[in-house]
Amino acid sequence: MQKLIKFFWGNPSSMSIAASFAMGVTLGLCPLGTTIWFLILGLCLIFKTHILSLLTGLITGVFLRVILRSLFEPTGKMILLSNEVFWKRTLSKPVICYLNLNVGSIMGNMFIAILSGLIIFALIFITLNIILPKIKITRSI
Repeated sequence: MQKLIKFFWGNPSSMSIAASFAMGVTLGLCPLGTTIWFLILGLCLIFKTHILSLLTGLITGVFLRVILRSLFEPTGKMILLSNEVFWKRTLSKPVICYLNLNVGSIMGNMFIAILSGLIIFALIFITLNIILPKIKITRSI
């Protein structure tokens, strides 16, 4: 039982918390059941992310998906139409073709998911390592 409690709550580093939350947000923003979703889930399992941070990020990502839903299709179309020759060559490769990135909504969804994950990772990491250590908590009785 203690191993299970330590597995879920443990004593994670700030890097682990930031990475787990960011991966959870990225996972929450991805379309459920797609190849990319399973790929990110596999990465979460391989890198032994902090479960509570991952679940919190997943819930946050699901709420963000509802808010950002209208941006997925236009962003994906803009990315795919920016350089058609490059995307035709890249997306026709043997493994990449199974990711369905040639669909505008999935491409936009992945772009926004990865961008959101990176931004959230940077914000949490900076907050936990730079801002919070400088704040001195005084105790008043």
